[in-house]
Amino acid sequence: MAEESESSRERALSALAFLLLVFGLAALLQTWGFLRVTHATSARVVARSENTFGILQHSHQTPHGPFAVDNHQGTSLPLERHREVPSPSSDEIAKMLQETKAANKQVQSGYGSILEALKTLQQQTSYAKPEKCDSPRKLVLDRCICPAGSKWDGSTCAQSLDEMSFYMYRAQNDHNYVMGNVDMADLAGVMYYLHHEIVKINATPGVRMNGITRILRFLVTVRPSNQLVRQMKAFMPFVAFDLGKCSVPGCNKLWDHYGFAVGCQKQGASTGFAYTSSNDPSGAWFSLPAACPALPIGKKDEACMTQYPGGRCDDLSVSSSCTYSTDFAGEVFLDDLAGINNYAKWQREGHLEYDPLKDKGVGTSFWNFRGSTAWCERRMQRVRSLFKERYPLLPEDLPAPACF
Repeated sequence: MAEESESSRERALSALAFLLLVFGLAALLQTWGFLRVTHATSARVVARSENTFGILQHSHQTPHGPFAVDNHQGTSLPLERHREVPSPSSDEIAKMLQETKAANKQVQSGYGSILEALKTLQQQTSYAKPEKCDSPRKLVLDRCICPAGSKWDGSTCAQSLDEMSFYMYRAQNDHNYVMGNVDMADLAGVMYYLHHEIVKINATPGVRMNGITRILRFLVTVRPSNQLVRQMKAFMPFVAFDLGKCSVPGCNKLWDHYGFAVGCQKQGASTGFAYTSSNDPSGAWFSLPAACPALPIGKKDEACMTQYPGGRCDDLSVSSSCTYSTDFAGEVFLDDLAGINNYAKWQREGHLEYDPLKDKGVGTSFWNFRGSTAWCERRMQRVRSLFKERYPLLPEDLPAPACF
């Protein structure tokens, strides 16, 4: 009996020893695996920290919202570290700031005439008229030119990173201000914004949302920054501006990596609205950084504007840091689009421009059927026609290039 008890104890001790051995090996393997994962994670963190801001794919995210779409889907930025770009000289910065101050003062009395836009186009098309102008080139001021973002190479319009001019639009109230530290759009983009945000039911009788009364059109000449050219890109990622301030985290690091370049993002195809443009199917948005983009209007001081002069210039030859100029190219009023004589009176009579639940208006059909390609194109053509009627010297349409 004693021998059986002794044998039982030995078997129990052996089983216990075996279990301890198994648990010990498992703990050892778990520790080894943890160290490998920790080492790999540390290596990735170090690798990320050793790259300049924005070099790793998707390191920059635009804020989510009705207009926020990644305009670099399927692409990644180059992994090599780029050489530093020479900073603008103090004289160049002084000239840029002088232009900004003069423009801010001048715009208080209005945007002026469209003659500067006409002059800019004439300078860019000052060559002999060809006998024919085959697609994709188009006649502009009786001259045959390639679409924005491309250049004639003798046989076709090839993608180019040279200066390009095209129309940008902005929905705005009755106040006038310089087109710097603002967001703009192509025609499809601004029509979507108006339809989605402005003409629907609002809480302020007699006034449209945000006080919007008109569509402004500008001829914008864009020159990719030196940083973008080395990355074979024409635009940096779009950034949102709010009261003249960049609202994307880490804006100053973006300027360090891309320069004060014009940003671009595609509108996205899932908006539920059928507005389309030739190069970006559902339209595009653009961001235009100017002096001191990190601070709101009223708080931009001399030191900030000197350190961050932005990319806006009246004359792009002032500095290699200049990335865009804007020339006023006209305006049309929302009342004229829908045939409304007095919006406040018209609304008091029970009319409504657009009810999103019914997908139609009351007293006007102009904004009916947001998902209809035919109706959306008809609205866009109405805008083009009004611009042409009011400003016959300028081309009816100068489409924006694709975001690239």
